Amino acid sequence: GWISAEELERIVKDGYPLHTNEPSDEKSNTVLATDLNHVAAPIHDSETEVVQEYGEVSLQENDLEKNRNPIRVSIASAPDDHRNGVATSEKSNEPRGLSKAKLKAIQSSPQSKPKTDACDAWDWEVPDIEFAQALTSIRDIFQTESPDLCFEDIVVAILALTVRPIVLLAGPPGCGKSSLVRIIAHILGKEAGVSFHDVAVQAHWDNDSPLFEKDGQLTALLKNLDKAHLVLLDEFNLTRPEYYLSRLFHALESNSRKLSPDQNIASCRIFGTLNIDESSRPPSPKVIDRCFLIELSQVNFDTVSPTKLNVPGKFNALKGLPKVSLTSHISDERIDGVVKSLHQAVQDHGLRHDLLPSRRVLNDIWAILNLHHRLDLQGRNLLDRSELVDRLIASRILIKLSGAFDQLSPALDALEQFTKDLEDLPRTQHRLKLARQQARLGFVSPWQ
Repeated sequence: GWISAEELERIVKDGYPLHTNEPSDEKSNTVLATDLNHVAAPIHDSETEVVQEYGEVSLQENDLEKNRNPIRVSIASAPDDHRNGVATSEKSNEPRGLSKAKLKAIQSSPQSKPKTDACDAWDWEVPDIEFAQALTSIRDIFQTESPDLCFEDIVVAILALTVRPIVLLAGPPGCGKSSLVRIIAHILGKEAGVSFHDVAVQAHWDNDSPLFEKDGQLTALLKNLDKAHLVLLDEFNLTRPEYYLSRLFHALESNSRKLSPDQNIASCRIFGTLNIDESSRPPSPKVIDRCFLIELSQVNFDTVSPTKLNVPGKFNALKGLPKVSLTSHISDERIDGVVKSLHQAVQDHGLRHDLLPSRRVLNDIWAILNLHHRLDLQGRNLLDRSELVDRLIASRILIKLSGAFDQLSPALDALEQFTKDLEDLPRTQHRLKLARQQARLGFVSPWQ
């Protein structure tokens, strides 16, 4: 018979019997209810025939979104059952209307197969509510078993990894950057040596041979193409990242996953750690622009166990990452004010245009604010909005304030004027104070 899409959904959810005026017999109801318990697979965009245990359920969708046409469900039950005067063959259990060749083609088609396991696909998009609930559950476990860990750092890092394939964790030596990445690898369900790779960058590297040549540390990315890999590049800036990451940068940014014309690379995401001190070599502005920088603070002096970050024994790993969307513009008046003040200073005083945030940076900021809003991280007490805004301003916008102090002074004046009353932005305030204190040195550097 004919039923509407809405009624089919109700049957799948609530079960039979149907409350309609159309006649039906008890036997038909029993078989239909039994068969519809199996109709939980997604409906594809074209006519689809799905083989069930008791026969055939044929779902035909004709422009359902526009016309809401009903879906015809024809059920061929086990032998000896009848539907509308038509019986299945008593000599064969093969579904009526399907040849063996056609059945084989349907069963082997990509649409009929389940998607790749979530933990093995970075492009697997987890529904917002599922991701938020899973992250909340993990947070509750960490609060009980690892109370000294700042879970907000984990949340920000995972959001950053969602919007950009390379994330840099910057901070003073010993603040737990590498340990934090290893904990995140556990949260994302990555296995050391298989889908998680811990690489210690060496100062003498001048190309990517130590990574991708024979016996290189990342050759697994060339062999296990069906895995979604997470890589930790410890001491990311011990040598110039352009020397050993140029090909990998291109493969990730272009989404081509081609390390060379004849060599593909597995889907991967990268965490890099870098120290902020006077002896460190700062990454170039183009590298910073292409990465998502997150600054970590030094461990508090009153931390109970400052020498080790413990990972809870049992928790369910995240099955993937949420969808990144820029369709709805989510912004913040504090970020807008900082960007506007910086633009005005550059325009009025003829300052360098590279002091302004690039389109890539602005898109990243909008995307992560959109994620924060959709996942309701504020309401779940996972990440305070002001904390996120403060990190975005300090690490994605003010990080570009570098150069001769007399050329940057107008920009600093404008930013200090706008943020002087914003007490909920301590990282931003601290960044501007450090820049002001460098006046006696004659230059400003975010890495001092």
